[in-house]
Amino acid sequence: MHNLQLFMKRVAAVSRRNLLNAIIMTVILSFYGLSNVQAVTPADQDESNRRLQQEELRRRTQQEAEERRNREQSKDTFLQPKVKPTQETTLPVEELSFLIHTLKLEGERVEKFSWL
Repeated sequence: MHNLQLFMKRVAAVSRRNLLNAIIMTVILSFYGLSNVQAVTPADQDESNRRLQQEELRRRTQQEAEERRNREQSKDTFLQPKVKPTQETTLPVEELSFLIHTLKLEGERVEKFSWL
């Protein structure tokens, strides 16, 4: 029984020490984190929004200028003369080789060809 009480006292002491260390570290880290936080005033927010809008406008202007340059440098395919084919593209006249009188379909998917 004495050993159990001694063990419980040691566990309690270690737990209190760990809890105290955790609280101290939390307080220190909280102050460190809060030291880097700055209040944003409406004027600061307006200035930030204005800068973002200017940056967006500058980016769009650059993109449009680049697209315009690309269009000017590319060839206009609609104004090029039409190329006449060098080979004859007509098909030969077909002649009837044989007549099909009946057609019988067999297999799993016959219903797909019900229109025949």
